[in-house]
Amino acid sequence: MPNQLLYFGFSFLLFEPIENKNFNKLGAALLIGASLLTSLGLSILFLFLLSYFVMSNRISNGILRRIGIASYAMYLLQFAVIHLVTWAWMSTIGHLPSFELDFIAVALISYGLSRYFIAPWVEGPAIAFGKKLAHSP
Repeated sequence: MPNQLLYFGFSFLLFEPIENKNFNKLGAALLIGASLLTSLGLSILFLFLLSYFVMSNRISNGILRRIGIASYAMYLLQFAVIHLVTWAWMSTIGHLPSFELDFIAVALISYGLSRYFIAPWVEGPAIAFGKKLAHSP
């Protein structure tokens, strides 16, 4: 749970300065301080700094656009995929690998599921239905 709080807090720090032009220095200092306490926290801090750099400089390419399009479905799937990946690691090698390898596995599986299952079979039909409702008398 404490690790999820770091993710949650850093997501707010990403949103505020880019969308609202408001940067919470105290919140940033507290989150950075908390993330320095563990190796996982350092990995989360690295991902935050990378994301902040990409977003604040408006860096864009095909891969980032595709991840951005799939990001909401990936977010919805993350807990189930984390559970699945953890079970798979424990069943095959008996322990969890490094955070980075675990992150890559979760990201790739989440992206694949969101791109080839959620988007065409759930999200697309739901958006089309919402558009029909919006345009009906």
